[in-house]
Amino acid sequence: MHKIAGPIWGFFNFIRHKSPVPLSLDQYQYFFSALHHVDLSTLNNKDDLLRFTKIFWLNHSDFNAHYDFYFNSFTDWNALLQSPASEPVPNNSIQTENKSIPKFETKEADNSETKSKPSEPIQPKKSQSEEALVDFQLVLQESNVSSAQEESIQSFIRHDFALADQFIVPFDNRSFVQRLRRKVETADLVASDQLNVAAMIESYTRTGYIEEILYEMQDASHSNVVLLADRFGSMLAYEYLEEHFITGLRQLPYCTLEHYFFYNLPEETPDQMHYKFISAIIGQKDLETVRHKWNQHTWFLILSDAGAHSGVVNRERMKSTAKFWRYLRNISSHTHWINPVPFEYLNDCTAKRLQMTIPMIEPTEKTLYHMMYNK
Repeated sequence: MHKIAGPIWGFFNFIRHKSPVPLSLDQYQYFFSALHHVDLSTLNNKDDLLRFTKIFWLNHSDFNAHYDFYFNSFTDWNALLQSPASEPVPNNSIQTENKSIPKFETKEADNSETKSKPSEPIQPKKSQSEEALVDFQLVLQESNVSSAQEESIQSFIRHDFALADQFIVPFDNRSFVQRLRRKVETADLVASDQLNVAAMIESYTRTGYIEEILYEMQDASHSNVVLLADRFGSMLAYEYLEEHFITGLRQLPYCTLEHYFFYNLPEETPDQMHYKFISAIIGQKDLETVRHKWNQHTWFLILSDAGAHSGVVNRERMKSTAKFWRYLRNISSHTHWINPVPFEYLNDCTAKRLQMTIPMIEPTEKTLYHMMYNK
């Protein structure tokens, strides 16, 4: 991260001052915060970094071609990302012989035959190498003295920082996983690679021959957790929460994790006795529950708002949801419905009615603790 932070700051300043792309300083702060949390193995090449910066700095598709031009011209990003050595210095001169500056399209009525083109990029007064070494503290200092023009830009920029939502979570993942691990583990005995000589001698003295090779048994533990996530519609706002759960559940040792999703409710099979789940894990097959291998030790976590945002009472959905709930509860008592919508915000709706028969919990530190310890 350190080897790209400097050039990124230089690039941010370059497009902010020398291109028509509207940017404000707080957009860099959001980006820099995300850069500290994101898995850097996902930033393998120039295209990955380009997409990642666009999340924070490209506010309108009208500037897409402009943004690509200035990004590709600023420095050799692939060499920067692949080199383990010191930070490369951005190009001191931008070659424009074989590159045409993209047209800047506006929303105004097109009354002329030609549209205005952006001016050719001009190097900042500071050298790019100096810009690359600017400390992040400069961002904070400069934000306190932002110009009136930048403040006016902030007023109409649409700040849609979807990625940043992943860091605003209502519970600590490590604490959740440590507690859950103790609850989901199922003690079991498995054969080791050590021969059980005593048992084989006893068998020989009793029958006069050795019936089978016997191995010593040792304690083992295993667990099976199934996350069933409601997606799309109003649940789009909680996709970051689903990802947060998965990040934690993947850390459970000796655990078979199954992750499926559905829309409102899973589709029933033609006989209306079982359900179809769509796999959310690459390589994991979709499932018709008639073929499931779950048992009374399986833990089911259902993440769904249960129609909390609908604002109406849908009686058919209530019946179908209750049927789905009973189906899973008949397999395992460790079935839990996690509703991400704060209960105090629920008016009379489907979810409010379902709470009378289905115990729902909010994904908070306290309620998840109570879920696991039944307190």
